[in-house]
Amino acid sequence: MPAEQESTLNALCTTLKFRSKNPKIIDLTVEAGKSSMPSTLQEWAVRCKHEEKDLYLYYFLQQKKGESVIIFCNAITATRRLNSLLDFLKIKNYTLHSKLQQKQRLKSLDRFKRAVNDIESGTTDTEGAILVCTDVAARGLDIPYVSNVVHYQCPFNAAIYVHRCGRTARIRRNGDSLNLLPPEDNKSYKGIY
Repeated sequence: MPAEQESTLNALCTTLKFRSKNPKIIDLTVEAGKSSMPSTLQEWAVRCKHEEKDLYLYYFLQQKKGESVIIFCNAITATRRLNSLLDFLKIKNYTLHSKLQQKQRLKSLDRFKRAVNDIESGTTDTEGAILVCTDVAARGLDIPYVSNVVHYQCPFNAAIYVHRCGRTARIRRNGDSLNLLPPEDNKSYKGIY
């Protein structure tokens, strides 16, 4: 942080009446060339045809069996379609979107959290925990041990992308973020990245 900026903040801290005698200043700005993503997050992008996305998703889920995965979609119709597809493939999953009643949302979220905790504790032999959701789950949820995030549909902007990725690689843990990118999403993804 530049010296003049720091002195301005220190002056502000002495002017304001904080409860603590020594308030801490935390600089959240990102320096040029540095990523805002944690170093423990691995980001992947698979360029594929639109009709191949389901195959790549299935392959990824098979590779991550026994782990926790959140699959993000932009549209409720996509979450419903993926939920049905995974059910057909006998892959247990939970759904979360804004058209569900609050009771259904909480039930689905609780079941997913329980499955994530089962993975973490190692108490049960689990297939894994998969949540198919819209961006309603991108922020504000406390699910600390999610291992993987899949961007089934490219997010609309960088802020949403960061919030989605923020569901994994938390508390200095490793996490993977997979982007499934058909040609029509290349321009949007470039803008985000």
